[in-house]
This record gives sequence, structure tokens and C-alpha cells, in this order.
Amino acid sequence: MFRKIAREAVIFMLAGMVLSAVAVFMYSYRDQAQHIRVERNALKTTCDAMTQAQAQAEAARQRVEVDLNDLEKCVAFNGATKIKITKIDLAYADALAEGIRIKNLNVNVSDCGLAGGVGGGFGFVGGVGVWLFYRLVRFAIKG
Repeated sequence: MFRKIAREAVIFMLAGMVLSAVAVFMYSYRDQAQHIRVERNALKTTCDAMTQAQAQAEAARQRVEVDLNDLEKCVAFNGATKIKITKIDLAYADALAEGIRIKNLNVNVSDCGLAGGVGGGFGFVGGVGVWLFYRLVRFAIKG
């Protein structure tokens, strides 16, 4: 009799652990992918609004300083030809690095796996709670 009850408890704990681990892994993966999509869309919006030819023509006509930060992010993201700049400054290098960083963003599967493992531990404990509830309901119905 006790073996049957223990077997039920272990089944509930393991099922809770597996379901919870998979759910947390999928949620973490989706969250990271959504974050990457938001960053890339923000950069694409900036790049669509300002092409390199428009920026050069506007700077030549109106002698207005082009925002190199946005332009270089676009250059790094799209792989377009770089604008010739006589003075290389820190803002230029930072913008180029930021564009490359956004272009190379990937979902970190090891972080998702770690989150899934931790979530599986909570699911293991949750499985015990579900099993206890199951036993209480069964006792109330069958006696």
C-alpha cells in the first residue's frame, strides 16, 4: 500500500518537474528573442529614416552636422559602405560597436537551460503539492 502511494507521489513530482522545466525554458527563450527583435526593429527604424546618401547631401547643402552615432549604427548593422570621416572620435567607435553588437545578438540557450533547471526544481516541489491535493480529494470522495 505504501509503495503505491510513494509511486504516485514520485510520478506527480517528476511530471511537475518536467512540465515546469519545459515551460520556463520556452518562456525564457521567447523573452530573449522578443528583446532581440525589439532592439533590431529600433535600429532598422533609425536606418530607414536616414540613409547614407541623404545624410551626406544634407550635410553638404546645409552644413549641418550629421548625427554620426545613428549613422554608424546603421552602417554596422546593414554592412553598407562607411562614410569618410576625417576625425575619428570616441562617439564614432562607440556607435560602430553598438551597431555590431545589435547585429550579432543571439538567444543564449544556456541561460534558458539554467532557468529551466531552476523552474524544474520549483515544479518538483509543486508536484508534491498537487499530489497532496489529489490525495485529499480522493480521500474525501472515497473515504
